[in-house]
Amino acid sequence: MSLIEYATDELQLAGWFKKDGMYNGQIGDDVMELIKTFSKQNHSGYSAHIVISLFSKLAKYEILGPLMGNDAEWVDTSKDTYQNKRDSRVFKEKSTGKCYFIEAIVWKDRKHSTFLGWVEGISSFQYIKKFPFIPKTFIVNTIGKEITKGNWEYKIRNKKQLELVANYYDSPEINKYLKEHL
Repeated sequence: MSLIEYATDELQLAGWFKKDGMYNGQIGDDVMELIKTFSKQNHSGYSAHIVISLFSKLAKYEILGPLMGNDAEWVDTSKDTYQNKRDSRVFKEKSTGKCYFIEAIVWKDRKHSTFLGWVEGISSFQYIKKFPFIPKTFIVNTIGKEITKGNWEYKIRNKKQLELVANYYDSPEINKYLKEHL
């Protein structure tokens, strides 16, 4: 069975071509367009994995190599910051030149819900130590308590998880927190 036949059957069975389904069947058609192009390229097993990996990353706007931090990587987005062109989650403060990654910490509660923001005075965004830089997200577990209806307060459940963040990012707030709590 060819890849085109296989993909057609699988998409059909999953309902992706249904005109009364999600996006009126357009997703099935779009995936088949990609499958047909990929099939025409006649990749070997090894090159197929490389192409799939690169395509997947680029289609999700993921970087293929480290950010360099040079002037060409930044676009002026506000009076206070520049935003990185290659990874839109990275910013540079105009006043200090310091760069930060807004998804350095993703907080996770016991119900496995995740969020960005502040927990115990520690922010999800963290400053970058140096370039070249590869953005890295750390999951830090929390315990939430509802203070008032719809208003939650979170505490860090495993403080040792912050040590990994402090080793990767320039984080005086985490270092101070760890000295006080470990």
